[in-house]
Amino acid sequence: MTRRLRLLSFALLVLAVSACGRYLTTGVAVVNGEMITREALDRQVASVYGNPQFQGAIDPDDAEQRLQIERQVIVQLIQDELIRQEGKRLKVNVTSAQVNERFQAIAAAQPDEIQREIQARGEAAVRELIRGQIIAEKLAELAGGAVPPTEAELRAAYGNGQRFDEIRVRHILFLVQAATDEAAAQKKAQDALKKLQGGTDFATLATQVSEDPGSKDAGGDLGYITREVNFDETFLNAAFAVKEGKISGLVRTQFGFHIIKVDDRRTKTLEQARAELSEEIATQKRTESFQSYIVERLREADIVVNPRWGDFDPETFEIQNHEFFVPPSPEPETQPIPFQ
Repeated sequence: MTRRLRLLSFALLVLAVSACGRYLTTGVAVVNGEMITREALDRQVASVYGNPQFQGAIDPDDAEQRLQIERQVIVQLIQDELIRQEGKRLKVNVTSAQVNERFQAIAAAQPDEIQREIQARGEAAVRELIRGQIIAEKLAELAGGAVPPTEAELRAAYGNGQRFDEIRVRHILFLVQAATDEAAAQKKAQDALKKLQGGTDFATLATQVSEDPGSKDAGGDLGYITREVNFDETFLNAAFAVKEGKISGLVRTQFGFHIIKVDDRRTKTLEQARAELSEEIATQKRTESFQSYIVERLREADIVVNPRWGDFDPETFEIQNHEFFVPPSPEPETQPIPFQ
């Protein structure tokens, strides 16, 4: 299964941690004596606010919402710092060539995303983020080892094989871009459906009337798709309900009215899917082992968050309001330096 390249930090499901803070500075947080700076926080938060994925969901004038976002970012920065420290301790080597290769791969696959990240963080910070990703991946391999999946695990992952069903699909689309377009688009779709039911060739008609620029010139051909493809759910459900060689009725999705034709159906057998499933299970095992591994490191860590953002809660690994948690008082001669 293709792995999607991401600029996001390596995702961890942290179940529980505990830490006793000893060091405080004027930064955002301190992890085992290493400071997380305000600049690092601001860069990460700027990236969140600049991400089109969150447009409309984030109000830049909402102070409470911003505080919650900053707290989540601080938690991620703490995890990133711990991973960096652990990579250094275990002498995990990441070369500039490896970082550049990943950088170029992401730039080729997601040019808009990487330009947005560079604008928000700066290219040097993006490359450092990528370096942290690679360290995390190498630590995951060290933590998870190479445990091959059992036959029972493979069969359970394959299940009834439905996830490996594939259909070759064509469609004709009539766009609905405004409420006033609804009736006109539906009328055009009904006329096209009558022609198809009367024997008109689907591919020929698609090239003539379809309003999908991506598939029109190919006779409406979308190629082979699975149930996991990133298509409109209503479209997928309708397409997989069509028998081979048949056409659907009108299918209304968020884009408009479709007429769908299924040219072929096929399913990968367990043997054909074995390599893909083996890698999937191995990745899951490495991730689970890595999660447990990092949780143990977090339990051993000294973590203190600037009370301006709240207090680090070792039970939930979240940042709560300042009154929620007060670290144990140290001995008088080792009193921490307060945040300024």
